[in-house]
Amino acid sequence: MAKVAFVCNGSENKNIIPILVLGSSAAASGDTVYIFFTPGAADLMKPGVIENIKAKGYPDAIELWDGIKNLG
Repeated sequence: MAKVAFVCNGSENKNIIPILVLGSSAAASGDTVYIFFTPGAADLMKPGVIENIKAKGYPDAIELWDGIKNLG
């Protein structure tokens, strides 16, 4: 089991979706996942923001986020 760290430096889909996809994959593999949010990504920590992120061709951001929280 390894530790994996990601840095999210913005609140746009192009900043958060790759981190959520890679983070959920790492968590599913048994790794401990750490995500650091820079001030530019602080909006993502507001209630209801991640729940409303939709990216074409990807699972809902909240599903990926919950997977990371539950697994890693």
